[in-house]
Amino acid sequence: MDEICLPLLKAAQILISISNNHCIDPIFSLYFFITFLAMRVYFSILKRLREEDLTSRISVNEVLFEFSKVMLC
Repeated sequence: MDEICLPLLKAAQILISISNNHCIDPIFSLYFFITFLAMRVYFSILKRLREEDLTSRISVNEVLFEFSKVMLC
């Protein structure tokens, strides 16, 4: 878990410092951070599919679609 969380926290700190030092609107920093998180999730799913040799049978979009059906109770 730490191997994922630490880089994300570091990225958030960098984006905050950039927005503070260069007068960038914080909404842009938030946009880039959320985009970064989405790419991180996408490519971690793709990596797992490649490890299991499933890329010919299912795509990342299909996995995400199936995950979107899961409801937490």
